[in-house]
Amino acid sequence: MACKTGAMDLLSDREIEVFQLVGRGLNSREIAGQLNLGSTTVDSYRARIKEKLGIKNAAGLYQRAAQWLIPTTR
Repeated sequence: MACKTGAMDLLSDREIEVFQLVGRGLNSREIAGQLNLGSTTVDSYRARIKEKLGIKNAAGLYQRAAQWLIPTTR
């Protein structure tokens, strides 16, 4: 199930950046390097994203992020 626009409105700009990179298949360490953040900071963003979007685990996060990217890359 793809994220609804309303749910995405709950995310901060930085959380959306992290969500996009998760959807591209990057792990926390790779995202941290790309955004010049610590990996624990990225892990915190990932946890907040999961909480805000009602996602239970990392696999669900990757799946939702990848699905969300599909319409935005066309």
